[in-house]
Amino acid sequence: DENGEGTSYEPFINSLPVSAEGPFFLDNLDEEMEERLGKKFEIKKTVFPVLRLDDLNLAPDFVKIDVQGLELKVLNGARETILKSRPVLVIEKNNHNERATTEYLECLGYRKIDEEALRQKGLSFADISGDNVFVYQGSTAS
Repeated sequence: DENGEGTSYEPFINSLPVSAEGPFFLDNLDEEMEERLGKKFEIKKTVFPVLRLDDLNLAPDFVKIDVQGLELKVLNGARETILKSRPVLVIEKNNHNERATTEYLECLGYRKIDEEALRQKGLSFADISGDNVFVYQGSTAS
């Protein structure tokens, strides 16, 4: 929701990235990851620039968000862009904030598409496995 820097971490085993895990935020390092990888892995830190979508003056039709639990921060930094362009939003499912993300978008006039609605559009649920799809339905608040 603001410009600055972000930091992500990526597991490596024998100097090779564990691509199935991908980069993550340190708060997401848990015992389950250690069970999957074992105890002999190294974590490498990457610092990267963070820009608000609203500052880029874009008019997207489609936005994919996969940010390891920071979905609400991204949505806050994209609020004006979302209100202006009403893009389809595909957001990675995250048990920690899925409800809050859905409520936030419902306040902007979005609704989550279910499996039946996807089928009617010629898509299968497998096309978005692990993601939620939100489409604009009409304004309830700004």
